[in-house]
Amino acid sequence: MFIAIFSIPLLLAFTWGGDKYAWSSWQIIGMLSLSVIALLVLLFIEKQAKEAVIPLSLFQNSIFNITTITVFLLNALMYGVINYMPLFVQGSMKLSASASGLMMVPMMLGYAAATIVGGQIISRTKKYKVLYFTGFIIMFVGTLIFSFLSMNTSSAIVTAAMFVFGIGAGISFSISMIIVQNAFPYSKVGTVTASFQFFRNFGSVIGVSLLGLVLNNQFRAESKEIVASATNQAMPDNILHMLTSPQSLFDADKLTELVQTVPQNLLDSFNKLIEQSRIALATSMRDVFIVIAIVALVSIILAAFLKEIPLRESNDN
Repeated sequence: MFIAIFSIPLLLAFTWGGDKYAWSSWQIIGMLSLSVIALLVLLFIEKQAKEAVIPLSLFQNSIFNITTITVFLLNALMYGVINYMPLFVQGSMKLSASASGLMMVPMMLGYAAATIVGGQIISRTKKYKVLYFTGFIIMFVGTLIFSFLSMNTSSAIVTAAMFVFGIGAGISFSISMIIVQNAFPYSKVGTVTASFQFFRNFGSVIGVSLLGLVLNNQFRAESKEIVASATNQAMPDNILHMLTSPQSLFDADKLTELVQTVPQNLLDSFNKLIEQSRIALATSMRDVFIVIAIVALVSIILAAFLKEIPLRESNDN
């Protein structure tokens, strides 16, 4: 119960903070405070429990700590790319929804191929540290390419970057579970797996929320002058609202509906504002991609400290 009380307010605070409510509002402060209190209570309960849901003893193992943190970050990156790359492709590059979907295919192909190859390599070499570390390096290369994308970037470059990112993510992800399970006796594998899965999944939710926060804040900052210009031109309220939301540029149908509500004498100005908003979105997405690249770099540094122990070849211990 306290896991839910800890995680739900935390996720809501990161989702609504700076968007629906100000960070200094009582709603956000209240949710963050509730989350911290629930975490402290959870730690106390888990420490006292004979059969803890997430045994604190797991965190005494450096392999578990490093692998859990790096996979938490990996999931945050992967789901961040899955959620926000289509927004960039459709909103800034002006490609269709189907083209945006096709650009996700190379990432999944690279991911699937790397998962198979990674499993084969670790089964033959019985080594995991170099392979795990290499996966994060490859993933970082993909994120580095993301940080240089612009409105004029060709689809081929985006596709190649997605493929490289997918390969890196697939390599590290495919062996992460093996690494943590191997670090504990077979009798604890169930508990270790469940705890690891919780933090891994939590990373995807936190990652999407935080990257969305970066995107929305940057887009609002970039579009202040655009909104001011629209206000001076007496644009309708629904258009003013649209100019503050990056997701509006993602929805082609909604844009088409908006065009129909624009007075004829303001149509040229509206089209210019939309183009300026696309530029603002591209700039904001570049900041998001830079954050993604920095997180990938942090993952590489952490993975370098991963301890390697012999892989267990039987379930006797």
